[in-house]
Amino acid sequence: MTETPEWRNEATEPVLRLLYQAGIGVSPDSIVANLDVRMDSPPAPETIRAALEGLEDEGHVRRLDATGEYYVLTGHGRDYVETAVDQEAFGFIE
Repeated sequence: MTETPEWRNEATEPVLRLLYQAGIGVSPDSIVANLDVRMDSPPAPETIRAALEGLEDEGHVRRLDATGEYYVLTGHGRDYVETAVDQEAFGFIE
């Protein structure tokens, strides 16, 4: 059985899908609000923020500005979504 990497949690894939679909910088509060209306059982805001921290540490997202108020998917994150994230799951639009 493969263990889940420490940087991943239940919000990691929904956050990645949302940023991939958005294609723009999105604030953590906007991510929380969008997942809240798009998912039957959305992750808690603190889980989403922890996912963003892990994704940033892994190079999948970066802060768009010096204030750190917006996150955007990196090229590495885009490649990860396109190869490792379930394309049949919520929010995945090509």
